[in-house]
Amino acid sequence: MAPPKNPRKPQRGKEDNDTSRKGREKKEQQPKSHKSIKKSKGERQRERELEREVAQKQREERIILERARLHNGLELELPEEQDFAHYSAVPQRSYYLKIRQLRQELNNKNDDPPQPQSHMAPAPWVPSPYDDISPRRPYSAGDDYEQEDEQVESQGRPRKRACARSKVPAKRQRCNKKAAPLSQEFILTEDKESDEEEVHIPEHIIRKTPPTFMGIPREIRMQIYRSLLTAAEPIQVFGGWKQLYWKEDLRLSTGILRVCKSVYEEACTVLYGANTFLYLLRDPSSETDDIDDLATDDSPQAEEEDLNDDDGGDLDYEEDGISKRPARPAKERTINIAKYAHLFRKINIKAEANRYSGVTLEGMAAAINVFARKAAQDGTGWDTQSRLFIHTLTVSVSPTSNQRGKKSQEAAAADFTFVNFFVPGSPVLSAIKAVDCQLLRIDILTSETRRGKTCSMSGSRSCRLEFNRTYERICAADDRKQMVVDSGHDDDGVNNKRLFARGRVMKLARLSEKRIDELAKHVALFCEQRGFGQRTTEDMDVDSPYWNDSEDDYEEEEDEF
Repeated sequence: MAPPKNPRKPQRGKEDNDTSRKGREKKEQQPKSHKSIKKSKGERQRERELEREVAQKQREERIILERARLHNGLELELPEEQDFAHYSAVPQRSYYLKIRQLRQELNNKNDDPPQPQSHMAPAPWVPSPYDDISPRRPYSAGDDYEQEDEQVESQGRPRKRACARSKVPAKRQRCNKKAAPLSQEFILTEDKESDEEEVHIPEHIIRKTPPTFMGIPREIRMQIYRSLLTAAEPIQVFGGWKQLYWKEDLRLSTGILRVCKSVYEEACTVLYGANTFLYLLRDPSSETDDIDDLATDDSPQAEEEDLNDDDGGDLDYEEDGISKRPARPAKERTINIAKYAHLFRKINIKAEANRYSGVTLEGMAAAINVFARKAAQDGTGWDTQSRLFIHTLTVSVSPTSNQRGKKSQEAAAADFTFVNFFVPGSPVLSAIKAVDCQLLRIDILTSETRRGKTCSMSGSRSCRLEFNRTYERICAADDRKQMVVDSGHDDDGVNNKRLFARGRVMKLARLSEKRIDELAKHVALFCEQRGFGQRTTEDMDVDSPYWNDSEDDYEEEEDEF
């Protein structure tokens, strides 16, 4: 039987109707329910705006505090008082003054402000390619060595350390947890003190692949190749671009080519593409091996004289009774032009003032034809499979007044030498047109600039004619595409625009070809304006036996002035 209910205790779900003084006070102390609190829409909107203003104010204070002192300890540069004056005054003067005042307060509170921290990586350390001595280790390793030296001086010889690497394979170590670690550092029992604990190197550090040269980004590798394999002056070659006239001042570190095949292939693109190769037209008609003879004369008589001198050699320097081992002949530095011709980008063919005969004309055409494109098999345009591309083709000549042509009264003879090299139909001009190049430069040198290997156009009477053949290259590449368009596949809008652009490119290409055909006229006009007729070709041809004497007389006249 259930117990009787207490009549004085209020039942659940029913309100307490206590009307006594204590009951009323208890009701007043209880919080009012949300149902009884009803706010108007305007009050709620004002509260939201107030919260939004407080948050915005806190955000502005935080931004100003960050401007006063950055996270890394550096201070933002603020305008001075004079920057707020004049017509170009800086606005928001109160804003910057508030930041300055807050910075002063922070400096007064913090006696030890945070030190500036640089988030930049240290500069890369690259060893010198011309120093064979092994350099000291950079960065932190050098500091460790200095600390060890100081420790030896102050405390004597330290305890020996060694690194023992376990011979257990890594696969077996993963299976056997009790196996020794891959690498550990321990102290030899040479000293009695052995209180220091063993330092174990983490396994993931040991298994990490060591850095390699090919792991460096390609841009940095190419920059290293340029610093090692780029010469400041043009590299002189001869013998059909196959033989190299090596000089010590080139300072090319070719040892990097012998590292591996991958490095060799990458470095060759820089060696042949970043350097300028100078072909000086001094090759004789008959083959010779002495480069010194090529630097003075290319006549066949000079070769015969040298052979006679070798037959009657002086033997006074040989000692009797001593048999010396014959010296090993020096290995010629050659270029496999058939293999690396597609890597050349900058070539210069230079003819001196006394090399204006027909033999030189044929030699220049042959030197340029090494990089010429082959005609297509169907007879239309050029072969598109050819990889030969020259960025800059330079032809340097030194014209003089052609007196011999005037005496013979030949109608086709020009007033100046080398002009016949650039007339339409000449082998040189035909070879130039066959080369796929972007820039064509014709350097007309004077007596002030023709003797040096490098030619400076400034400060002399020399001239440079430059032709941009970009549109010719575009037309040559689109010849086969144009044949497809002309065959009848004409849509309305797209092909009409394409044909219009094609016509504009062809117009500019024809203009460039026309200027190249008129090259002989421009060269002759320049020679007339600069007074090239003062120096004639009398006794100056390489076939004349007295051309070298006239050259010496000319040098003496220059020395007098």
